[in-house]
Amino acid sequence: MTGANGAAASVLIVDDSSTFRTAFRSYLLDQSACEIVEAPSGEAAVKMCRELSPKIVFMDLRMPGIGGLEACRQIRAASADTRLVLLSASLRGAPQDLTTSGATRIMTKDELLVPGRIRALVQQLME
Repeated sequence: MTGANGAAASVLIVDDSSTFRTAFRSYLLDQSACEIVEAPSGEAAVKMCRELSPKIVFMDLRMPGIGGLEACRQIRAASADTRLVLLSASLRGAPQDLTTSGATRIMTKDELLVPGRIRALVQQLME
């Protein structure tokens, strides 16, 4: 899967669980041809976004340190072009209004496993 200019899509996966990052990276690579980098925290994600300017960020909502919402706010303040997707094991207690975070959408991690969902989502976010 490529961006509009034919370059490989740039995706950042942010989660404090290395097991989730590894599994999601593998699944994402099976579904699309993206350049993928990983970050273990919101702080690392903000720094990497400033350095790498990824097209899409899949961000865990709940992490130690600055959580996904605050990391999204900081990334959005630095880049209006980055597509931010918040991920959570459960949407119970998750924010319904994403406008203050700058996130494009919020979804459960289980939703990522629906056949064809990742490919369609990445294609949509790359447009």
